[in-house]
Amino acid sequence: MAISVLLVSTNADLAGAPVHVMLLAQGLASHGLNVGVVFGEHGPIRVELERQGISTWVVPTIRSNFNVAQDFQSVMSLRKLIREFDPQIVHAHSSKAGMVTRIAGAACTVPVVYTVHGWGFGQGRMRSVSTIVRTIERLLRSRTSHYIAVSAHDRQIGLRRLGIESPRISTIYNGIPDVPDRAQPELSSSVVMVARHSHPKDYPTFLRAIDGMDCDVFCVGNGTTANEFRELSLKLAPHSGNRVQPLGVRDDVGQVLASCGIFVLSSFFEGLPISIIEAMRAGLPIVASDVGGVSELVIQGRNGFLFQTGDVQALRSILVNLSRDSELRKNLGAESRRLYCERFAIEPMIAETMRIYDVVLDV
Repeated sequence: MAISVLLVSTNADLAGAPVHVMLLAQGLASHGLNVGVVFGEHGPIRVELERQGISTWVVPTIRSNFNVAQDFQSVMSLRKLIREFDPQIVHAHSSKAGMVTRIAGAACTVPVVYTVHGWGFGQGRMRSVSTIVRTIERLLRSRTSHYIAVSAHDRQIGLRRLGIESPRISTIYNGIPDVPDRAQPELSSSVVMVARHSHPKDYPTFLRAIDGMDCDVFCVGNGTTANEFRELSLKLAPHSGNRVQPLGVRDDVGQVLASCGIFVLSSFFEGLPISIIEAMRAGLPIVASDVGGVSELVIQGRNGFLFQTGDVQALRSILVNLSRDSELRKNLGAESRRLYCERFAIEPMIAETMRIYDVVLDV
């Protein structure tokens, strides 16, 4: 009899965690598991899974903000869904979904696996929120059958700051399927950043850094086509703002990446960004802020360069150097592609996740 798994995700947009949930759901289903997915919103990820015949539900109260009444309703709705779907395992993704799902799972006596796409406390977060989230995470340790960290960095935080026992938390890197689109970074010095326009992604540092550079700049992600983003580009990059091309949400990110020469991500905090893995898959040199598990993707001087969050001058210096050295871009891009093939393909992620399920179910 096939194992039934209910996945739970706060969001259903084209951001990293929901994309991971979609790929995981598809992979598990292809291996014969009975998969259902709960989202906190309707969005393109839900549409795609429904198109493929995977059952989905929306619990609209599962949102990132703290609201006791709303969170209580989320728990009650999830309890009802768990009893109706009757999974052997519930698998939650991201902080809010992880919190309400573990409470609902405990009420239904169903084991809950929790994937951490970056802890909801620590570097880059507001101190007050960080304190609350860390306290809640400590309280929910006993309700968590197994933790999956998408980076060794986050696993270490779980061990040190939450006191999770080592056998109960595993590192499984995000994996993505291969595509035919390949960049030729030696032929282009254009710069691309793939991230929604929001505070955590720190577009201001990126825009200040590219000011004065003689290259095209592409910004892909939710909010980048808004008037506010255009005004911000012209304000922070007065000499280059008119070369910034906001592309918004795209379903051809692989092709966009393949047309560019340098990838940048300037976030304040991250787990293990799928956007960087996509750029590595395309064969691009990577320039990224040294946060979360990013240093497990970007090996300094081998497939790209790291800089400290908010350091405009360091980012600008790296970009100027790369824009002038086509051979360096080519070599870094080739190493990115090699590392993707070696460490971040989709099948190892699916296989390792299924192994965790077997451990939890004592199969």
